[in-house]
Amino acid sequence: MTTPVPDASTSDSESVAPAEQAGEGASQSLQKSELKRLRKAELKEQKRLHAKEQRQQKKKAQKQRKQELRQEHLESMSAAERAEFLEKEREAGRERKAAIEATLDYSFHHGRPRIVINCSFSDTMDVRELTSLAKQVQLSYTQARDSNSKVQLHVTSLHAQNPVIHSLEKQGMKSWKLHLHEESVWDVFATEAREGRLVVLTPDAEEELLEVLEEEVYVVGGIVDRSVKKMQSRSQAVDQGATKRLGSASCR
Repeated sequence: MTTPVPDASTSDSESVAPAEQAGEGASQSLQKSELKRLRKAELKEQKRLHAKEQRQQKKKAQKQRKQELRQEHLESMSAAERAEFLEKEREAGRERKAAIEATLDYSFHHGRPRIVINCSFSDTMDVRELTSLAKQVQLSYTQARDSNSKVQLHVTSLHAQNPVIHSLEKQGMKSWKLHLHEESVWDVFATEAREGRLVVLTPDAEEELLEVLEEEVYVVGGIVDRSVKKMQSRSQAVDQGATKRLGSASCR
């Protein structure tokens, strides 16, 4: 009596089928997870844009109301009073401008501590992220200027191949009074790095920044929140042997 031999093709297909189904299931699960993540990111972006629009509308309304009140005040004056008021406004404006220029000039030449925005991470960003980074650099500059701060600002790694340069120029970089460098922060402040006075601010550092010293140079990673790669700025600091301290959750 001959023992029947199982059909190899049938048995193989039967054993492969569950594996294929498992693979398809894992793929579908991954796709669902990715879609969920994308939807969540899209919702977050929509909320951010809505909040931004509301802030802009509120600011616009406040500005318009201020102009209306000023116009009402002018209309209540005589011609002589109005002329005197406008001349005082112009004089106050000239004084403010002169004070700002004096502060910027002092900060540029003698300001301390020195704060550096390290733009060596730009090649990991897309256009939207580069625009966001440029706006943050511009905001840092205007806040330092308007708050009468005496810090000295530097932006490094602005070589010709850096894609963030175009975005920075659109934000008015050419008119800013701060130090712009083609070289990396490690080259510009090599002496400070060797002496342990180069402090890299990163949320991944173990040591917390407890005080700010004038003789130290503080480095902020030019990385926007959307493109954060954990340990990115800290890893670069470790490679260069620089001091690493935790600055704030917004530092990268």
